[in-house]
Parts: sequence; C-alpha cells; structure tokens
Amino acid sequence: MRVAILTLVAVGILAFIWQEIDTDNPFARWANPDATGLTGAQFRGLIISGVAQGCMYGLIALGYSMVYGVLGFINFAHGEVFMVGAMTGMITSNKLADAGLWESNFIGSLI
Repeated sequence: MRVAILTLVAVGILAFIWQEIDTDNPFARWANPDATGLTGAQFRGLIISGVAQGCMYGLIALGYSMVYGVLGFINFAHGEVFMVGAMTGMITSNKLADAGLWESNFIGSLI
C-alpha cells in the first residue's frame, strides 16, 4: 500500500515538472514569458463545469449507496436513469450557453 501511494505521488510530481518544462505549454510562464494564463470567463467556466461534474458523481454514488443499503448488493440496472439525467443536463446546459445565460448569470448557473 505504501509503495502504491509513493508511486502515485512520484507520478504526480513528474507530471507537474513535465508540464512546467514543456515549451509548447502556454501556461508555463518561465518557458513562455508572454503567457497570459486563463481569462476570467475560462476560469469561471472550468469551475462551473467541475462543480457540476462533481455533483453528478456525488448523486450517482448516493444512488448506488441507497440501492446497496436496501438490497444488500449493487444493482446496475438503473443506468438508463442516470443517462436520461445526464442528457437532460447537457441539453439544458447547451441551450443556456447558446442563449448567453450561462456566463452572464453566475449564481443562476450554479443553481
């Protein structure tokens, strides 16, 4: 177990070092002094996307734990319900983005 954790940490450190020394990486400031980083809109979009994806993972895990608590075994027959919810969320998200309501109303997009 300890070797696996140390390997994971080493791979993470090597990946961080690699992305910093990569000259094609636009976010490596020392290699590319003209790098501007992320804009506010890009950062806001990444935060919203990450929170939404994390909430979906949490809801799926909550559903599986409730099914496991009641039945005593994992039942994967509810996948279509998750897919309908994911597709509805994606379609709604695209419609809001096309209408310009996604970036203009930060609090509303979180709700």
